[in-house]
Amino acid sequence: MLEAAPAATVLVAASGEIRLLNHQAEHLFSYGQDELVGQTVELLLPERLREVHTEHRRRYAAHLKLRPMGVGLELSARRKDGNEIPVEVSLSELELDGEPVVIASIRDCTERRQKEAALRAQAAELRSQAELLEVVHDAVIVREPTTSSVAFWNRAAERLYGWTRAEARGRVTHTLLQTEFPTSLALVDAALTRDGVWEGELRHVTKNGRRLVVASWQALQRDERGQPTAVLEINRDITAQRRAEHGLVTSEQRFRILSELTSAFAYAARILPDGSRAPEWITEAVTTVTGYSPAEISEGRTILSLVHPDDQARAADLNARVLAGTPATEELRLVTKDGQTRWVRLYNQPEVDPPTGRVVRIYGAVQDITAVRELEQQKDALLSVVSHDLRNPLSAIKTCLELALDREPPNAPPLFHQLLVTAAGATERLERISNDLLDLARLQLGCSLPLQRRPVDLVAVVRHLIVDQQQLTDRHSIRVESTVPTLFGNWDGPRLQRVIENLLNNAVKYSPAGGEVVVDVCCQQEQRTTWAVLSVRDEGLGIPAGELPHLFTRFFRASNVAGEMAGLGVGLAGAKQVIEQHGGTISVASEEGVGSTFTIRLPC
Repeated sequence: MLEAAPAATVLVAASGEIRLLNHQAEHLFSYGQDELVGQTVELLLPERLREVHTEHRRRYAAHLKLRPMGVGLELSARRKDGNEIPVEVSLSELELDGEPVVIASIRDCTERRQKEAALRAQAAELRSQAELLEVVHDAVIVREPTTSSVAFWNRAAERLYGWTRAEARGRVTHTLLQTEFPTSLALVDAALTRDGVWEGELRHVTKNGRRLVVASWQALQRDERGQPTAVLEINRDITAQRRAEHGLVTSEQRFRILSELTSAFAYAARILPDGSRAPEWITEAVTTVTGYSPAEISEGRTILSLVHPDDQARAADLNARVLAGTPATEELRLVTKDGQTRWVRLYNQPEVDPPTGRVVRIYGAVQDITAVRELEQQKDALLSVVSHDLRNPLSAIKTCLELALDREPPNAPPLFHQLLVTAAGATERLERISNDLLDLARLQLGCSLPLQRRPVDLVAVVRHLIVDQQQLTDRHSIRVESTVPTLFGNWDGPRLQRVIENLLNNAVKYSPAGGEVVVDVCCQQEQRTTWAVLSVRDEGLGIPAGELPHLFTRFFRASNVAGEMAGLGVGLAGAKQVIEQHGGTISVASEEGVGSTFTIRLPC
C-alpha cells in the first residue's frame, strides 16, 4: 500500500521512531530503509528545528487527528547530504500491529517554490518596466496591430500631445494625431510586417493644434505562434532641431547668394593672341585685398600672377577653361604685397568674338573669403572633435546594450527585449553617422581615409541597393541598365556602397512627383586603363545651372530645394572625396525642371 502512494510516505511511532517508509521516501531523502528504520523522525529535519519538532510531536501524539502539518508555515526537510528542501506534510493516524502510528505524507515543493519565485520576479520586472515607460522622456505608445487603436499612452505622450491617457485609449493613433508619413501608411505597415521594426520622421498635430516633427521608432511584437499582438511606438520631438537645421541651411544659402552678388574688386583683361592677359581696368578695392594699387596691377602684373605657388596648378586649369570659352570659378590663395596669404573666390566670365569663336576678353570678380575659410577651419576642427568625442560614449552605450541582450532573462517579456533591440539599432546608426562625420573631418583636414580595398562587384552592389530603395517608394520606378553581368574592381566596398546609396536617395528625394530612376553601369577602355562608369539619372527637380559648380561643396544645397527637403548637403561632398581617393571622378549634368544625371568613373 505504501509503495502505491504517489508521495513520499513515512510511518512514525508515538515515540518518534521510524517504523516504515516507501521507495519514494528513500528517493526523496537519499536514505535506505535500513538507515532510517529505528531512527527518530527528527533525523529528517534540519538540526535547528529538531528540538522544537520533538515537542510538537509529543503534543500531537496525545491528540492524534488527520490534518496538514505547519499550515501557513514554510516547512523544511533535510536530505542525507545535508541539503534542505521545502516540503508539504500531511499527517494521519493508523494502527500497526496494535500500535498507533502516524502516517506522514511528504511532498517536495522545490519546483513549485521556484515557479512562484519566478512569477514574483516576473511581476516585479513588469512593474519596473511599466514604471520605466512612465518616466522616460519620449512618448511611448502601444497600439493594437490591426486597428492601430491606443492600448497604452505614457505620461510623456500626455505632455507632448495634450491628450490624457483616458482620452487617447481606444482611439486610432493616425487619426488622433493626423499623422503625415514620409511615404505612405501601407509602406510603413509593410516594413513592420517584413522587418519587425520601422523608423523615420512623422508629422503630428497636438490637441491644441500645434504641429510637431517626431523621430519615430516602431516595433511589432508577436506571440509564440508568430501572430502580431502589439505595436510599440516611441516618438521623440525633434521640431526645434529641424527648425534649427532649416535656419542653418537658409542662412547658408543667403550668405552664398549675397557673396556671389558682391565682390571685393572686379577687373577686365584683354586676351592677347598668345593667350596672355593684358589688364584693361581694375577697381580701387584691389588695394584692400592685395596691397597693390590698380596702377601696379596694370603695370605688368595680373591677378593670376599673385596666386600662391601651391595653387598655381589650379589657377592654370581655371585659365584653360576660361580660354576655352567656359565660365569658371575657383577658390585660390593670393600672396599680398606684404607677403601675407589671403583666400579669394575668383569668378571669370569669358567674352567670345562671334566671327572667330576666340575668347577676346575676360571679366573677373574677386571675393575675399579669408574670414570664411578661417571659420570653415574652425568648423572642421569642431566637427572632428564632436565626431571623435561621440565615439567613446556611443561605444559604452553599445557595450552595455550588448551585455543586456546577452544576459537577458529567458522569461523576460517580449516588450523588454524589443526595447533593447530598438535601442541597440539606434546606437549602431548613431555610430555609423559618427564614423561618416569623422571621415569627412579627416578629409577636410587633409588626411586620407583608411580605405579597405577588396574585389567588389559593382553590378551586384547596384542591384542590391536598387532592391532596397524600391521597397521605400511606390511613386518611382528604379531599374538598372548594365552592359556587363559583373564588373569587378579593387575598391572599398562599404564606402562605395554609401556613395551610390546617397545618389539613389537623392534621385528619389528630389523627384517628389515620382518618375523613373535609371542606373547605368558599363565598362570603358581608355588607353591602358579600364574604367567602371556608373550613372544615376532621374526625372526630378533638376539643379539651377549657376549652382552646379558649388554642388560638391560641403553644406551647399541647391536653392530650389533648400528649406523644402530635409538635409544639410554633406553627402555629395563626402561622395566626391571618397571617389577621388579611389582615383576616380564624379560629375553632374542637370537641367532645372527636367532632371539630373550623376556620373562616377572608377579605375578597375
